[in-house]
Amino acid sequence: STLKSSIGCSVTAIQPVDHLIVNLLFNMLGCTIEPPTLSESIDIVEAVRKNPNLAQSKCPTILDDDIQNQCWSVTPLPLEKEDQKKRCSHLTGSSKDECYFKMAERHNDFELCKDTGPFSVDCTTHILQQNCGRYQTASSVLTYAKELGLNTQQSAIAGLLHRCLLGHQPNIDIRKCSTLPHSDKCRTLAITLFSQKLTSSSIDCTDPISRLNTFNDPDLEKLTTEHIAHYCASQD
Repeated sequence: STLKSSIGCSVTAIQPVDHLIVNLLFNMLGCTIEPPTLSESIDIVEAVRKNPNLAQSKCPTILDDDIQNQCWSVTPLPLEKEDQKKRCSHLTGSSKDECYFKMAERHNDFELCKDTGPFSVDCTTHILQQNCGRYQTASSVLTYAKELGLNTQQSAIAGLLHRCLLGHQPNIDIRKCSTLPHSDKCRTLAITLFSQKLTSSSIDCTDPISRLNTFNDPDLEKLTTEHIAHYCASQD
């Protein structure tokens, strides 16, 4: 192949060209390499798609950021975590941020969220959601959120903590809300979730007792009494 410069310099290579060496030689000679045209850049992407081994030498020659990102992105995802990080490092802009975001989720590693630019908080909250089911107490989930560097006083973050503790549980332990930030919103969520479970549960009107645990909470007990009364009245 032949590389041509803007002042007529050229290098002919029988073997694949090391572009870093060629750039150095051309700079020493006072020459500059003409970047590939748009059409040539697209051809490079297709060549890399067919032969990913070309990525290291071909993708950096593309000056258009979007097309160069596309060039790196068509390469297969490496198996090793460190190799995946190197692949992300070649990208620019939001493509780079999204690459690290996906890596953080894939490896369940919130440290990678630090490389996701403006998406760092979203990335970290995704990690929180992936793991918070392990924590069954208010204090433990608060500690975990703080370890992730999240501000638990923010309404949106607090809302995630509420769902972590109350969602997908056989019983809605509303007592946990008392020590969580934005406890009123937590109680509202608990009452909503409890009501959903209550309306979907079966009730024997000959012995009208709900099997859901109210934890002696007056709001949940009132809701239960009203629901049983309304349900059994409709069965008469």
